[in-house]
Amino acid sequence: MWVLALLVACTGGEAPEASGGGGRAPAPATEPVVARVGEHGFVSESEFAGAAARKRITGDELGMEDRKEILDGLVTDEVLFQEAFDQGLYRDPKVRKLMVNLLLRERVGPQLKGVDVSDEEAKAYFDEHIADFRMPEKAQVRKIYIGYGDGVRSEDDAMEIAKGLRAKIVADPSKFRDLAMESSEDAFKRRGGDMGYVDNVPESPFPQELLQVVFSIEPGKVSEPFVAGGGVNIVLVDARRDAIERTFEQMKGTVLRRMRSERLTAATDRYTQELLAATEVTVDEERLAAVPVDPRMATPLEPEDLGLDLPDGPAQRHKPELVTPGQRPERRVPEARGPRNPRSPR
Repeated sequence: MWVLALLVACTGGEAPEASGGGGRAPAPATEPVVARVGEHGFVSESEFAGAAARKRITGDELGMEDRKEILDGLVTDEVLFQEAFDQGLYRDPKVRKLMVNLLLRERVGPQLKGVDVSDEEAKAYFDEHIADFRMPEKAQVRKIYIGYGDGVRSEDDAMEIAKGLRAKIVADPSKFRDLAMESSEDAFKRRGGDMGYVDNVPESPFPQELLQVVFSIEPGKVSEPFVAGGGVNIVLVDARRDAIERTFEQMKGTVLRRMRSERLTAATDRYTQELLAATEVTVDEERLAAVPVDPRMATPLEPEDLGLDLPDGPAQRHKPELVTPGQRPERRVPEARGPRNPRSPR
């Protein structure tokens, strides 16, 4: 009931002011009402029917006492919702995130119903993005990193330290883990230098200089010391997996999911831009510049925090036109919606 009310508040039209915490009151009913609750609240026929259906009792078996008992529960939920709304709890970041996602589900989702992707479209998409569906070459890597600069040591000193460590590893490769935990100076130190499997791809989070060395030496070999990522590195390649080419038939399901996801994103962007184009935003730049920011006060907004499996809302991806006080915003006419055909996991 509370989530339904949130959605009503989020997607409805004009409504009078709330009596408490500010903002508009929940939107008025758009269907027959079973009970009025307070000034603006209500229990609709569909809400009552849904709650009654969960009792697994047919309409013929549901007497008036049973109906009143079900209605009492809905009225209680409505009263609690109104109190939460009056206290402004809809301003809570997690509640706002939930409301935004519910709005997008209601307004954008129906645009894509019945829009199928043909095999021909999917095959053309696969051919155009074939590199995205290829399993890249991989290597299982261990690394020791010795930093330099910032008054710690010179590059030459770091290189001498790395050469000494390499000599010990060549003499006894089993010492790599202990030497990494003792001497390495990066995030993999606590794992004995273990980087796991590294992909040989341009968008790798690791420096390309490091990848060039990793994929140029044979498994079981230790590299010469080399500079990458602001320090001197030694790598040991434990294993390697060749790149795997995958066919359209193997990847068809993934291709279809990706295409549908992209179409959903495009439809969401269009809907969001229409709202932004019709909304005036005024910024107090002096106050904005003075707001103290402390990362320790950040509120996580992960989907699991909301208890729902929902797609991320696009609000953070769009920047409305900002207007300083006294400046008239340019009123823009929302663009016409494009065809109802709208990220891509690797």
